[in-house]
Amino acid sequence: MSIHGAADGSWVGRGTHTRWTRVRTVVNWANLSTPVGLLAARAGGASLHPIGRGVLVATGWRWRRAGVDATTVGSVVLTPRDVAWLRARPALVRHEDRHVTQYAWLLGPVFLPLYLLSQPTVALPPVRCAHPRLSRTSSRPA
Repeated sequence: MSIHGAADGSWVGRGTHTRWTRVRTVVNWANLSTPVGLLAARAGGASLHPIGRGVLVATGWRWRRAGVDATTVGSVVLTPRDVAWLRARPALVRHEDRHVTQYAWLLGPVFLPLYLLSQPTVALPPVRCAHPRLSRTSSRPA
């Protein structure tokens, strides 16, 4: 697993680190969610790319989930896609960036089980909403 730098490291949302994004980065390291995300990236054979605001994207992740283009664990966004594909989808990058914040607010390890339980395919049949992403409780605010 190697880390490839972005040209300016500022293509997520507003781009640069703020006081809050620095705090959430430290919190996600302290609550061990980012180290778990890095382990998942390594196990999945991904390459890491810093994209700004303390977020790392793990591209080429081998553990693809049907219908899911990205999964966030701590400050690591895991995706089977490449950087060019992700750069062309700024809304998805902002969405995953919000999950990074949710990991900090919900103290990391607590977020993952809550997220999984909010998945309609895990907890309930997907009948609550026509669009699967909108039926996920944790994805609505993200």
